[in-house]
Parts: sequence; structure tokens; C-alpha cells
Amino acid sequence: MFPNNLPPWGTVHYYRRRRLDGTWARVLEVLRTRLRHADGRRKSP
Repeated sequence: MFPNNLPPWGTVHYYRRRRLDGTWARVLEVLRTRLRHADGRRKSP
């Protein structure tokens, strides 16, 4: 009885694998660092 608006299983599996292997954490870290640098702040708070 899953909702009908979920994406296809293959899409969900792809993003789940990226979350579990740490890819999303690395992407977010790079984006956060670039944003802080663009704002003239240090890499880490």
C-alpha cells in the first residue's frame, strides 16, 4: 500500500546507494565549502 507518487524503484535505489556510500555527504560538503568561500567566510564555522 505504497503511495502512487513515488519515483520508479531504480531511481530510488540509485539515490539510496549514493547516500549509503557517502557520495551525497561529499557533494554537500563541497557545495557548503564553496558557498562559504563565496561569502568570504572560512571553510568551516
